[in-house]
Amino acid sequence: MLGAIALQGLAAAVLAHVAWCDVRWRRIANRDVLLLAALGAAAAVLEVSPFGLDLGQALLGMTLALLALLPFYLLRWMGAGDVKLAAAIGMWLGAAHAGEAWLISVLLAVVWGLGLVWVRSGAAQLAAPRTGPRMPPLRQVPYGMALSLAAVAIWWLRR
Repeated sequence: MLGAIALQGLAAAVLAHVAWCDVRWRRIANRDVLLLAALGAAAAVLEVSPFGLDLGQALLGMTLALLALLPFYLLRWMGAGDVKLAAAIGMWLGAAHAGEAWLISVLLAVVWGLGLVWVRSGAAQLAAPRTGPRMPPLRQVPYGMALSLAAVAIWWLRR
């Protein structure tokens, strides 16, 4: 029990770090993705995976997530870090829940993108007083943040 809590807590901390870095710098470090995947493999081998996955099911989830998002990378709609992150998350969620996480992440990305459109349209300037230097609007949707939030949502709400 304690091992499950430790592994899952560490994975949640890695996802929070990934989300923060993606929002802040638009970068997802390979070390974070590798750590998340290794933790997912360890959870499967030690039989403490949140969805009861064995190593084969975890690897299947990773492979399906990778293959599902690879076309978006090839079309240059998302970065390689996002695809690798989805694969690592697939190690934790398996094939059964990876699709749910993808759907939630798409909805989160759409909401973020609509927020960017609203900010760029100037409507937000009317609502906020100008007290300091204006920050430039974000240029793209941090999909790693959306994936991380979706994974945590599925992880904690579907168990």
